[in-house]
Amino acid sequence: MYTSIPSNWETPSKIMNHRSRKRIVDLYNLIRKNVDGIKQQSRADKQGGFVRVFVAYHDNSYATEQVVLLRMSEITGDVNWENIKEVKMLTLEHKMAAERLGFKTFYDELNNVSSYKQGLRDGSLSVIGVLTHVLLPLHKADLDDNPFEKAKVVKENALIYNDKDLVLTNELLNELQDNVDRLSSCWKRKDPSCKELIQIVYKKTYSLYQKI
Repeated sequence: MYTSIPSNWETPSKIMNHRSRKRIVDLYNLIRKNVDGIKQQSRADKQGGFVRVFVAYHDNSYATEQVVLLRMSEITGDVNWENIKEVKMLTLEHKMAAERLGFKTFYDELNNVSSYKQGLRDGSLSVIGVLTHVLLPLHKADLDDNPFEKAKVVKENALIYNDKDLVLTNELLNELQDNVDRLSSCWKRKDPSCKELIQIVYKKTYSLYQKI
């Protein structure tokens, strides 16, 4: 089996599967039987379980997921299958994540630029930094009702705090606070698009610098 491993080496294997139920472990064992022959055991307190394999076209993966969720709800008699927040899903690619989380159009526009692709995939793309390093942390601080974290995010990222040539005035600070409040109000009223949030940032940043 392991032709590249010397015969005198130990080959430890994980026999006990602590995570999955018996029926799922049995399926694993059946699939692996003719591959590597490794056989696992399930925990005594994890009997039963449901296993289904669905084969479908890839035309609309989101619609397929909805059908699978409803079907699994029928099979298991568990209505929680119908609530996607209660179901653990494995996301295999960035495009799939974008579609599931509702920003596919935004992702596609960036992914179509060849020089952006690598940075988009590993999160280092500077053009999305305002989303990942500023807006998302601000939104999380709002959700957690944490004004101290919110103030920290603003102070670390607001240009008026990081430009040594600027003299901070009450007018500038009040303007900055108004801009942050406008963002908070936007995502509290609805689920805004990335475009809406970036437009607020752009317009308010431009307005702020007009006053400097």
